[in-house]
Amino acid sequence: MALQFDPAMLQAPVPGMSLTKEPGEAEWENPPELSSIEDVIQYYTEKLLDPELEDAILVALDEGMSVERMAEFVSTSGTMNSRHSLDLAFLVDPYVRELIRYVAESANVDYVDSYSEREQKERVPYRQLREMIKEMYANKPEMVSEVQEELPKGLMARLKKED
Repeated sequence: MALQFDPAMLQAPVPGMSLTKEPGEAEWENPPELSSIEDVIQYYTEKLLDPELEDAILVALDEGMSVERMAEFVSTSGTMNSRHSLDLAFLVDPYVRELIRYVAESANVDYVDSYSEREQKERVPYRQLREMIKEMYANKPEMVSEVQEELPKGLMARLKKED
């Protein structure tokens, strides 16, 4: 016996939806306000260059938030609030990043462009690390042997709690 699928079942509200808002009243259920990329660019230009929001952007960048994450957040929240579609959010994301960089550079604030880029800059290559260890061992072998002697040995050995 085959299971019969009724397409009308997909038209029902999600369980629990009546506890928040009536069906059709949520922002994401309505058509977006802006439908062209030019309108979305104009919207974000006005929004991000507003002096009140500019201060919030600078504080977030100064605290270490990346431009990439902030632009992603801004464009996705525009979709969630039914300002524009998700397609336009992906298209406008590079423009929003440039606006955020412009705001940061005009205020002389250092910023992190993306977290992955920062990790690549801070990472020490294995070859360099290996050479540094060899140099340290060659220059001060007594220091390395002292450290090795202090470490407890054995399966159940514990470190000394001196501090």
